[in-house]
Amino acid sequence: MINFNRNFLDEISYEIVDWLRDEEAKYQADVLAREVQIYASQTTPALDTIKAAAAAAVEGGGKKGKGATGKSTVKNFY
Repeated sequence: MINFNRNFLDEISYEIVDWLRDEEAKYQADVLAREVQIYASQTTPALDTIKAAAAAAVEGGGKKGKGATGKSTVKNFY
């Protein structure tokens, strides 16, 4: 009986290793996708921030006040 079990495990061990490798690749891809999503959400400005900056630019009418040095007052969000 022991010999049969050992032969069986020898036969299927490669299939188990292949299955584990595939499952690990799926898991790592999922982890990476979550990390990318978190990074993107932290580095991309919120829509409200973009709207507020656009509204501020429109309210200013594109005119510069006293002492303007030619620099834009709207920050670059990218």
